[in-house]
Amino acid sequence: MRNLLAYVLGLPPATKLAGFLYMLFSITTVVLHMRVVDDGIDRDAAAQAAADPARFFVLRAGTVASYPWTLVTGALTEGNALFIALGVLALGSVGAFLERQWGTRGYAQFLAAMCVVPALTSVLALVGMYAVTGRADLLYVPR
Repeated sequence: MRNLLAYVLGLPPATKLAGFLYMLFSITTVVLHMRVVDDGIDRDAAAQAAADPARFFVLRAGTVASYPWTLVTGALTEGNALFIALGVLALGSVGAFLERQWGTRGYAQFLAAMCVVPALTSVLALVGMYAVTGRADLLYVPR
């Protein structure tokens, strides 16, 4: 246990922050989803998205205009405990290596780009698919 603590304390600053935010957003999303009670009312996708307590963290193409920060938090949010653990391990090993190679600023820019660019691409693709098919559920299902 002491070795793990020493390893975590020895991580570079951006890696520590990214790991902390990843765990915070993911665990908060899991807890918020556990508190949701299904009342049996059949709602459309937009109403379900509006009623989702984790809507402030989860990326949905139809809510990006209202919650633009989800372009970043969506990449740092996971709803499965196994994937949370694997994500933290990847950030701790690969992230620490990259931050030591590129410096804190370069690694932070890389993380920002890896959060925003895929999210923005996904949103634009889903909006385009909605324009072609007219299926509103494409805009409100979490991605």
